[in-house]
Amino acid sequence: MYFLTIPFTYSASNIRPNDMIAGMPSMTATAGMAHNLQRVLQAEQGYTTFTSLAFTLIYFNIDRDVGTPRRPPQEPTKGTMRMPGLMDIRRAHGQAALVVYFDLADGDELDAFLNQFGESARVQALQHVLGGELRFAGGEVFIGTQGEFGNKPLTMFVEQDWGSVLTQLMTAYPTQGLLIQDMSQELARAAQDAGKNTLATMADLIYQSRLQRQARRQQSPRTESSAAVEAINPAVATLESRETLIEQPDEAVGPSEVATPLSSEPDCDADDLFDYDDFDLDELTDGASVEHLDVEAVQPYVGVLIPSAIGFHEVCPPRGDQHFVESVLSLVRARILPSVKLDLSQSRAAWQTHFWRWEYLPAHNLYRAVNFAQL
Repeated sequence: MYFLTIPFTYSASNIRPNDMIAGMPSMTATAGMAHNLQRVLQAEQGYTTFTSLAFTLIYFNIDRDVGTPRRPPQEPTKGTMRMPGLMDIRRAHGQAALVVYFDLADGDELDAFLNQFGESARVQALQHVLGGELRFAGGEVFIGTQGEFGNKPLTMFVEQDWGSVLTQLMTAYPTQGLLIQDMSQELARAAQDAGKNTLATMADLIYQSRLQRQARRQQSPRTESSAAVEAINPAVATLESRETLIEQPDEAVGPSEVATPLSSEPDCDADDLFDYDDFDLDELTDGASVEHLDVEAVQPYVGVLIPSAIGFHEVCPPRGDQHFVESVLSLVRARILPSVKLDLSQSRAAWQTHFWRWEYLPAHNLYRAVNFAQL
């Protein structure tokens, strides 16, 4: 098996896919990026048997653009506005990496593709082509990043082992990096157990996630030893020591990583839960090295949960080339990379659980991204 990793910088990406949520670019956008990659490699690069089997996304940083662009008002038609004059179209910029699990059925094409990554000039040429073709939630994409401290630049690369991919990403970004994992099956089970609809259950789980992270922030500051070491040289921590520190937050017995601040007596309505403007990667990853709270005093750990658009329904028959769709909303989990690596090293979960695949269900007019392990 082969994994193609494309680290990239993005700008002007849409972070409001619908009226329900605002935050990171949706997994629908990521699926579109993986599909576009396959199209370019097949049609423009001559790798006709290249097939994207699964994909995943890792955020290194994300920042909302200053100001809030608004759609300009449109002229009314027969006295009625065709579109709200001030619809919010929030944008963001940052760095991320798309990882595609792929296959090349033709042996000669596979050899040619792998050989291309052995020559830096040819890699740069391919990056230039993809930079002009790929988009991320409508935003511009620039292939390659400089690494967390500017001294470990990342370019496109191919590996046969998912663990090796994680090691390279963690080397370039030792204290940053969040993998976005599908939680739709867990959401469905929780809704069934609670006897609620999925939207109400999603709100409950996100609320629980935020309360746990706030409890961690208030009661367990970072250990002085790890903070002091990273203040001197953030890159000196070994992988083993980081994994030891980070193993605990992903067990199902305690509060999670640090993130969104809440008041001591939170009073959040549904709009607050689904408006994830405070998706701050620095805060989410900053809690990786803190110690556990008393596990008996808290609910089971649910992780850093975020609502995301994962697909769309066709809501009526197409009219010519026009298709009318509505977003499919689900739950995703943001996981720090050392925790993902522990899944492999400790056999906690298969690598397929870290990836997504695109699914079309014609009987339901449904297009969606789902866990690659859900076959």
